[in-house]
Amino acid sequence: MNDSTVPTDPADRTPDPLSLDPKVAELLKRDQHGLVAAVVQQHDTREVLMVGWMDDEALRRTLTEGRVTFWSRSREEYWRKG
Repeated sequence: MNDSTVPTDPADRTPDPLSLDPKVAELLKRDQHGLVAAVVQQHDTREVLMVGWMDDEALRRTLTEGRVTFWSRSREEYWRKG
């Protein structure tokens, strides 16, 4: 699913008016591109189903919309699994 195409560098992206709470954002361990690893697990068995990447906007969308949103490093766009 192609939610939107945005600049490659997270620092160049314009955040939505409802951006991620800075207190939450500062606690996240980021890679050199400003992305955090997001691990999706089965709730009862804790089996790892997938690992994806999120920036602040992807995390904000996930928390506010109730559907996981990732940042695709290869396609340079937001996407949702399934």
